[in-house]
Amino acid sequence: MPTLKQKKTFKFTLENGGRVSKAMKKAGYSDAMARNPQKLTEANGWKELMQAYLPDESLARKHQELLNNRAIDHMVFPVAMTDGEITDMVESIGCRVKKIKHGKTVNHVWFFTIDAQSAGKALDMAYKLKGLYAAEKTANVNLNLNADIQLDPKAYELRDRYEKELFDQLND
Repeated sequence: MPTLKQKKTFKFTLENGGRVSKAMKKAGYSDAMARNPQKLTEANGWKELMQAYLPDESLARKHQELLNNRAIDHMVFPVAMTDGEITDMVESIGCRVKKIKHGKTVNHVWFFTIDAQSAGKALDMAYKLKGLYAAEKTANVNLNLNADIQLDPKAYELRDRYEKELFDQLND
């Protein structure tokens, strides 16, 4: 069962465009917890909230609607192109011609195309809320080498050689 903080976080997340860590702070979670939102999104209570408000079936339906959502776009084509050639070209990229207006120097063509921007944003928010993105993989390497070389030119040469070898090995 979702906790009160989880419910508040969910509400605030919807209000701020899907930013879970920001919503966690507003709901009263510590800064340390808010820096690790996966601890919340992996909790059973959060998953219950997601299933109640964003059921998988609804997401799948909306996903399909958004993938098929269309917008009207416009392009110009050379006047030498026939309507058939224009239509073939537009349809070859998965679009459908709505109107062709013939001009003296160019042909204006309006066509239906996928509205990728709104679809992508809506899906991104839903997947973030459900915690369905894979965790990012990162690696940090810190190398500290301290030596007292006391202005010895051979020590400088040795240091430079080993730094170059290490750099070359790390970049292979």
